[in-house]
Amino acid sequence: MSLTDSIARFVVRCLRPNSARVLESVNDARTALGIPVLEELPVGLRGEFDRCPLARALPGVVGVDGVAFAVPDQAVAVANVWRTTIEFSPTGVFIAKLPRSLRRFVQ
Repeated sequence: MSLTDSIARFVVRCLRPNSARVLESVNDARTALGIPVLEELPVGLRGEFDRCPLARALPGVVGVDGVAFAVPDQAVAVANVWRTTIEFSPTGVFIAKLPRSLRRFVQ
């Protein structure tokens, strides 16, 4: 392994959010949506947006900076619990912006 690879892995480990914090944020959103909490994050596949742990844990469509919901009340509930904002997409969906820890997790 090269020095560059070692440094890159170290930086990723330092920036990676704590998995307990990610699970807490996911469960906050699930509670706000009235669905049962999880004991652990689902297993996902890197690079597959529809099969990442957040996509498997939340009912909306997860993107790199938010979760899209067709129902505005769902986006409002999740954004409120995460203390983030909502964007209205030209495609007609409401996007609850991800908190910083979840954005880093998705990245």
